[in-house]
Amino acid sequence: LAALTLITLTVWLKRSGRSYRFVLLPMLFVFVITLWALGQLFVANVRAAGGSNAGVVNAAAAAAFIALALFVAGRGFTLGRTVRKAGE
Repeated sequence: LAALTLITLTVWLKRSGRSYRFVLLPMLFVFVITLWALGQLFVANVRAAGGSNAGVVNAAAAAAFIALALFVAGRGFTLGRTVRKAGE
């Protein structure tokens, strides 16, 4: 949730023409740590699944969260690169 908030704040500050660099480093840190933790969770659940439905479900949920996080980051990057026209 913190990474999502920081991504949103970074994009908003950049698109409004304000300084956003003070939010960029914490956003990258929180995002990378979150992805790393989800990756560790995914790997641990795949290894521990061994025919267990709970392990497979947990691994699938971790994979879905990783995909969602990458989508949000990609969308934020795309929106951050676009420049708003006057009057928008």
